[in-house]
This record gives sequence, C-alpha cells and structure tokens, in this order.
Amino acid sequence: MRWFGSLMVASFLMVAVGCDGTTVSGELWIDPCGGACLADEVCMDVLCVPSSDCGAPFEICDFSDGSFGCTDTANDPFNCGGCGVFCGDICAFGACQPAGYVCADYGLDDCGNGCVDTSSDVFNCGACGVECAGGDFCAGGVCGTTCGLDTCGDLCTDLGSDPYNCGTCYNECVNGCAAGVCL
Repeated sequence: MRWFGSLMVASFLMVAVGCDGTTVSGELWIDPCGGACLADEVCMDVLCVPSSDCGAPFEICDFSDGSFGCTDTANDPFNCGGCGVFCGDICAFGACQPAGYVCADYGLDDCGNGCVDTSSDVFNCGACGVECAGGDFCAGGVCGTTCGLDTCGDLCTDLGSDPYNCGTCYNECVNGCAAGVCL
C-alpha cells in the first residue's frame, strides 16, 4: 500500500445519465491518486492498494480519466448501485435518493459523498473525515487494531444494527436494521 497524502482534486463539469435515466450535470469522478497506481493496483481514497483488496461490498470502477478506483457503490454518488451511475446528490443503499433525504433518519451520517456509518467506516471513523491508519479497524467510532464486533472483510461492524450488513455481511436494508433483521 502506498500513501500519496492529501491531494488537490480538480473537478470539471460533465453531462451524465442520472439514476432515473435523465441527463444531468455533475462533476467528473477524479482519481485522487493522480494516476500513480501500478497496473495491478486501484486507488481507494488516496491510497494505491492491490486490486485483489477491492472485495465486496466495494467494486472496481473507471475514474473519468481512465484509471481505476475501488468504491462502495452503496453510497458513492458517482457510482450509485453500479459503476458509472451518477446521482449528483445523495446515494444510499445503492440507490439515488430524492432531495430532502436525510441520512440521520436511518442512523447514518452524510459525509458529503453519501450516507455512511461513522461507527464502523475506516474513512469516517467517529466523524466525517477521520481516517484510521492502514490496517486498523473502526469499532464504535474509534480506530484500533482489534474489532471486538463482527467483521465483513476489513470492515468492523455490528451485524445486528448495520443497515449495510444486516444479519449477514453485505445484506443491505433500505429502511434500517434491528436485531439483524431488515426493517
């Protein structure tokens, strides 16, 4: 894994097809690694990681510049529900959400690029933008080397309440999760 630090990422206006099939304006999905990843690597956040590390629920998608990124299509507004599906606003549970959608109504936080669970998200641990060190888990909103809960790949989560991993890993619930059952 190679670190590239904080990079200034430029945005450019484009036209894309929205979730409902209409043409919408938006920003290009720009590679924050600046195209520096090797042939067998993908960019995840600002790190080049081996392509094999991009497992479910993540998916390898093309950046607008032709390089490849590893993203969670459950909450990425540039790849909502699948690669290249542009929402322009909020993507949650792999679907574009209407104006006025409030992540907090589902126990999630809006970190500017979709709804996330800050109690278990290593890129938004405890609060938006708080990133855990490489190899650490985020458990209960705190970065650490042990999980203490359930693991889904590299994700530390509570299968009893996580709407993205309800009851079993990668089982997404649109209306939330309680006691491991979709609401």
